[in-house]
Amino acid sequence: MSSYGTAPPPAGRGSTGVALLAGAGAAVAGAFGWGLITYATRHQFSLVAILVGVAVGYTVGRFRPGQAGTAVASGVLALLGCALGTFLALIFAALAARTGRVHLSVIMHAYPHSVGVLGIVFWLLAAFLGFRTAMSGPHSRPSR
Repeated sequence: MSSYGTAPPPAGRGSTGVALLAGAGAAVAGAFGWGLITYATRHQFSLVAILVGVAVGYTVGRFRPGQAGTAVASGVLALLGCALGTFLALIFAALAARTGRVHLSVIMHAYPHSVGVLGIVFWLLAAFLGFRTAMSGPHSRPSR
């Protein structure tokens, strides 16, 4: 222990709260990215869900690798990030329509049709990848 306070936790071992907060940040960032890509291309790419799942899992795994509880939470965060991404895509499209208002009831009515069965399959894949990536933790690069 140094005279400056407590020693930092070993590499890859942070608090659960920090891991989940960072994972939530990755989920929200992924959702915004998904929404913007969908808005810009006018097409929803379900493959973005895979990126969201891996990003959330990697982020959580950096702080709490191999911890089952945080890995499950990582999967849930990845799933929520995907759901938010589709929701934001609808919001961005409504804002671009220049109606002056975004009607939540219209967006909620369009939401299930925007997701579709294939979307749900990819969301579940994102959740699995979020879990799996958090369980395995970040892989270190070989030294040269």
